[in-house]
Order: sequence, then structure tokens, then C-alpha cells
Amino acid sequence: MIGYSRSTKRIVTRTAYNRSQLMGAQHNGNREWITLLAAIIAIGRKLPPALIYQGESYDLQSTWIEDVGPEDQVYFASSSNGWSSNSHGIAYLKKVLEPHTRAEACHRYRLLIVDGHSSHVNLEFINFCDQNRILVLILPPHSTHRLQPLDVGLFQPLSTAYSAELDNLTAKSGGIVSIKKRMFWSLFKPAWEASFTPKNIINSFAKCGIWPINPSTVCGLLPPKEDILRVHTNTMTPSTPMSCRAVRRLEKSYKTSPTAYKLGVIFRSLHRLAAQHSINDHTNRGLRWALADQKKRKTKRRNLNLRGEEAGGPEFWGHTEVIAANEYQAAQDAQTEAKKLQTAERKAKAAANKVQKELLKEEAAARRVERERVRKLKEEQKAQARMERQAELLAKKQAKALEAMRKDLKKAAKPAKLPRKAPVRSKVAVVVPRVEMEVSGTTSRGRACRLPARYQT
Repeated sequence: MIGYSRSTKRIVTRTAYNRSQLMGAQHNGNREWITLLAAIIAIGRKLPPALIYQGESYDLQSTWIEDVGPEDQVYFASSSNGWSSNSHGIAYLKKVLEPHTRAEACHRYRLLIVDGHSSHVNLEFINFCDQNRILVLILPPHSTHRLQPLDVGLFQPLSTAYSAELDNLTAKSGGIVSIKKRMFWSLFKPAWEASFTPKNIINSFAKCGIWPINPSTVCGLLPPKEDILRVHTNTMTPSTPMSCRAVRRLEKSYKTSPTAYKLGVIFRSLHRLAAQHSINDHTNRGLRWALADQKKRKTKRRNLNLRGEEAGGPEFWGHTEVIAANEYQAAQDAQTEAKKLQTAERKAKAAANKVQKELLKEEAAARRVERERVRKLKEEQKAQARMERQAELLAKKQAKALEAMRKDLKKAAKPAKLPRKAPVRSKVAVVVPRVEMEVSGTTSRGRACRLPARYQT
């Protein structure tokens, strides 16, 4: 006998109010639906859960199933509103329920207990069950709270366990982490394992009187629940010092006049301070985890495209297919990261080359500036030497001029001498005969040498 039902969970955003301790939480009204298709067997075994996420396409997003491990037994699907449909019902029947119960049936008939939802009561669903020796028992309307084992003994513990996981996450993160679809499986898995135990499954069938068969369990009237009276006692307790000044004041008072009452107040203060320290330490650890988790959740989601083509209709994907898709996506991400690393290395190398070129340019510019400075310095030195030479020449000229002026003044100071009369002599013409010179030889340059007549014999 197989119990099969649907359950829709809400993912809500919670905000924690932290006033020295976590006082409570509330959601902001935003919610999305995730439908759970669950089935159990009377021998105490559960079938892998099937989760239907809300998505526009029939494909899955990589962020939804990033926490699925190789040991997880789970199936995933998606729909536009996050609810089940006739197509999802027949897909679950073909891929999950029938294969996972075939071994226990051993070619015998199987009894499938379902409610009256349209995904269970349609011709295709019933024909497939008839072809595979599955007897479908449709429960009467408004009776699942008494006759459906999942509704009677499992969905309530599952809801409680899931709420505890949400509260734990909210308390650990201080209410700063918003619940997303990508976090659902990590919260749902421990709740599923804690609630769908063999003991709870067997007790659920027993409470419905299905197995072992016991009609009186359902037909009998349940006794009314008695109201539990709670007695609130208002005990006047002295205020516990929680500030440093109050603790020092109490310590001083106890040293002055020690009493058992003051010692008790001191102990209460120590207990409260220790508890507050534990709460703060727990909050800090949760906040650090929340920051790390939020950093992890910032990764962009992508379609896994498990079909390798455009979506054609609802279909459930097993954990092996999901893990294979994740591994393929991880390999693609690794290749992308390797390409990014290579690109970054090329860019870094190009930037280093650019910096090197800039340094070389700066060095060349510095050398040009130094050469220009040296050239200007040499020109200044030459100009200075030229000016010094000109000044020296000018000084010499001035000195010569002064010397000449001094000589002129000295000459002017002496008396002038009268010129002597030259003796008168008679002028006699002397005729000198012309004598031809003989050539006595040639010079080193080949010219003829003529000796005067007086040297000739």
C-alpha cells in the first residue's frame, strides 16, 4: 500500500527583532510556492521527494540545486506557478513512483491511495496504473485529515521541522538573511529526514486504520482535548544589576556588609551576564555565517538545460542528472575561469609592459633634460669666459690708452728743440756706367743669380 499526496510549502522572508535576545520573527508578505510530491509505503519506507519550483520555463536554475550532493535522493521539476498539474502527476508516476515500488511489488498488485486532485483523477493517470498493475484508491472529499497517512502523521512533523530550520537560520543570521529558492533544499533536507522516519510512516498508516486494518480507529469518536490550565505567578524578584556601575556598587555594598541576599543578587547577575555573553557569541557566529552565505548566494543563476534543447513540457529530473549537470556546469565554469585568468595575465603583462615603456620614456625624458641642462651650463660657462676675456681686453685697451696719454703729456711738458740747418752742398751729377752682371749660378728654386759688378773680377 502506497500513500501519495501533495504538500505546498512557502518560502518567506523573516526579520528578527533582537532586543538582547531573539524575541520573535515575522515575514514581509513575499512568498513563492514550492510543491512537494511525497509517497510512502506501509512497510515504513519513503520514496524520494519530488519538488516543483516556480519558474517560467520547465528548465531548472543552477542556483536551485547547487547544494544537492551525490548521496541525495530527490527529483526536481518546475512550473509557472509552482503547483502540480496533470503533466506533473503522470511524470511523477512514470519516473518516480512506479520504478521505486517495482521491487517490493514483485509483479503483484500495488494499492495507491490518493486524494481527489485532478492530477490523480484523469484518464492517462488511470490507464498507466492499470497497465502496470496499480490499483488506485481515491479518498472521499474532506477525509484526508483522517484517512491519508501523509496528512495524518507526516506533513505536520515536516512543517514543524521545516519551521524549526527557518527559525534556526533566522536566529543564527540575526534576521539579515532573506530566504530564497536557492536555500530551500538545504533547509528542507534535514526536515525531511527528521520527519519521514520509518517509525512515523508505520504510525501514520496505523492511525488511519489502513495497516494494520482497524476501522474503529477512524469510525470511533476522538475524545475532546482538555484545556491546559497555566498558572501565572507574579513573584517579586529584585532587579539584577547588568551595568558595570551597578555591579561595582553591589560589590562595594557586599564587602561592607555581606549578606546572603546580596550574594544571591551577585550570582544572578553573573548568570545573566554569562547568558548574554553566550547569546552575543552565538549571534556573532551566525552573523559571520550569514555574511559568508550571502557572498556565496550572489552567484548568478543559469539554466542547466538538461535536455540540451528548448523545454518541451513538465518533467522530473533525478539527483544523478542534476549532479551530472552541476559537474558539467562546474567544468564550464572552470574553463571560463581559466580563460579569465589567462586574459587577466595577458592584461597584467600588457600593463607591466606599458609601465616599463612609460619608465623608459621617463628615463629618456630625464636624460634629455639632463643633456639640456648640461648644454645650457656649458653655454653659460662659455658666455661667462667670453665676457671675462672681453673685460680683460677692454682693461688692456684702457691701460694702453692711459699709457699713451701719459707719454703725450710728458712730451708736451718738454721744451721744443729748434731744428738744425742742413749744410748747403753743391749738386754734382754722377754718371754710373751700367754694368751687365754675369750669371754665376742658380738658386735652389732654379732662378738665375747675378752678382753685382763690384764682386766680379
